[in-house]
Amino acid sequence: MNFTPLRSTLVSAALALALATLPACADAAGTRGGVSCDQWLQDKKADDWQITADQFWLLGYLSGLAVGLGEDLLPLRSNDAIFEWMDSYCLSAPAKGVDDAANVLAKTLYEERARERAAERP
Repeated sequence: MNFTPLRSTLVSAALALALATLPACADAAGTRGGVSCDQWLQDKKADDWQITADQFWLLGYLSGLAVGLGEDLLPLRSNDAIFEWMDSYCLSAPAKGVDDAANVLAKTLYEERARERAAERP
């Protein structure tokens, strides 16, 4: 008997549950080094080394989430697309943290990956 579809469904359900709790998990675990969205935008305007540091932090955070979830999310967007997404998010929510925004982006990417997988199924 082939349990691959069942296994895939269970893994997807577990990942969805994990992603649904990302903001709570991040708050519970605490993050270090992430700036506020307002600071992200200020650093971008200054266009110096600090925005590069912010961008590296963001990519590292997203990479850590992907590893922790066992889901390769980053190939769905280029680095530039991720930074543009962050700019847009931060303009709409300057009081939020970059980690909060990254959790929203990770959830979006996971849902996109899930839709791709569902479309591939016969």
